[in-house]
Amino acid sequence: MDHASGLDTYCDGRDLPVLQDEASVNAWAMWGVEWRDLVIVTPDLEIMAVYNLTEHDLSEPANQQELLDLLAAAAE
Repeated sequence: MDHASGLDTYCDGRDLPVLQDEASVNAWAMWGVEWRDLVIVTPDLEIMAVYNLTEHDLSEPANQQELLDLLAAAAE
């Protein structure tokens, strides 16, 4: 589960935080998420929403808006 290489540079210039799972935590299994799931969490790391980017192509304006609405709700 060593997908963390390059994560430091991936986050350069970005405002949103990125959570990297580790073998000792195994959040993928704990949360039951799938590949390309965007997981929106509370400050206590409880799942607020899961938005799959394969099922919801972000080149579609309606999907962009739906995701923005989820993120805005999380920020409140």
